[in-house]
Amino acid sequence: MDKLFFIINPLAASGRAAVVWRDCKHYLDRHHMEYEVFITSYAGHAAELAADLTGKEERSKEKTIVVIGGDGTLGDVISGIHVSAEVTLAYLPGGSGNDFARSNHLAVRPVKRLKQILRKKRVVWMDYGIISYIQGELHQRRFAVSCGVGMDAAICRGIQSSPLKNFFNRIHLGRFVYIGVGLKHIFCEKPYSARLIVDGVRKIDLDSVRFISIHVHPSEGGGFRMAPHAECQDGQFDLCVVSCKSRLHLIRIMLAALVGRHMRMKGVHIIQCVTATFRTDRPLCVHTDGEDCGHLDDFTVLCERRKLKMIL
Repeated sequence: MDKLFFIINPLAASGRAAVVWRDCKHYLDRHHMEYEVFITSYAGHAAELAADLTGKEERSKEKTIVVIGGDGTLGDVISGIHVSAEVTLAYLPGGSGNDFARSNHLAVRPVKRLKQILRKKRVVWMDYGIISYIQGELHQRRFAVSCGVGMDAAICRGIQSSPLKNFFNRIHLGRFVYIGVGLKHIFCEKPYSARLIVDGVRKIDLDSVRFISIHVHPSEGGGFRMAPHAECQDGQFDLCVVSCKSRLHLIRIMLAALVGRHMRMKGVHIIQCVTATFRTDRPLCVHTDGEDCGHLDDFTVLCERRKLKMIL
């Protein structure tokens, strides 16, 4: 196989990504394989590294970039890659959620996953999402797995500052951080009203909304199958809208979503679309792949069909 380029977030999952890279490095060195490593050192650095690796004269050179980190790191790399670049991406799960790996049934053991990448047997073209919003100027960000507005985004923000995060990541139970922080936000977050404009024509008014998650892949939050039928190659999102006034019923929905059994419950609606504009009654937390986008009350998402070349 040709030279590999690794972009690694060593802080993902409280240092788990660094351990994943250690195991992979031993294997690569033992087999005398050529590689180059880039370590992220601040938020957004992965996007900058990806842009440098695929920009200007590098754009026409075929290369394979392997991402080691969480879903947010993968989303950053996808955001940074130049659209016209000859690049193939691969992902080694090293985060706390790892929903991309879960949705695509990737091996979680580092060396086993590395061997899958090196064999390059399964290469597919995948969809990704783009969120666009204005905060002084136009901002755009690509996402690999999901985007969300409301409670799920507030939970993602809360997880970043939770003192429980490091403990549960060390014992490989990152999902329980989501559950613990989630219970807090179920009782703190107030429902909101929203207007959706779907595919530019269909208007949908929603009340008592707890959150809306926008999916390229089925899972988010470390295994909550909010959109169990989402397909990453069909050119459209699955939007999961959760609307209910009762906190107890919301807890039931979330528990059922752990195994994707919430679809027929009252207050749960799935909307499929290529593009959607969201206008909410107040600024709310928004996330892409678990990364905070700030508080927004007006934004648009677009699904780009099969624009991402990935080794599975």
